[in-house]
Amino acid sequence: MKFIVALTIVAATILTGCSCDPIDSGICTEEFRTISLKVTQAGHQPAMLDSFHTIRAGNGERITYPSNGPGHYTVLDDSYHPKLKRSRDQFSFHGFKGGVKVVEEVYTISGDNCHIKKESGRDSVVLQ
Repeated sequence: MKFIVALTIVAATILTGCSCDPIDSGICTEEFRTISLKVTQAGHQPAMLDSFHTIRAGNGERITYPSNGPGHYTVLDDSYHPKLKRSRDQFSFHGFKGGVKVVEEVYTISGDNCHIKKESGRDSVVLQ
């Protein structure tokens, strides 16, 4: 009897700490995922954009986030997950300085049962 109780406790511990694929298991982590783009100028100085947004290709939706600090910009984060759950789409990040588009980067982003995931796209860009 003690063996069964111990085995049950061990099994419960393993299952709650499972790093299984969320699509299959339905077990989600509490982490909040963000896909971001680091924008720098020549000399590796952070680039300050006047405005920026992300456009979802499938429906033309414009998505905006606050700046994450000098040179760090959110492309998409888990707050968008309910609209992307179990699907995939292309998103393009647009950054402007002085009224001129200086950044345009394309991303393929998917959503599983729990989080968004970047499938393709750059992590950083240097302005010319």
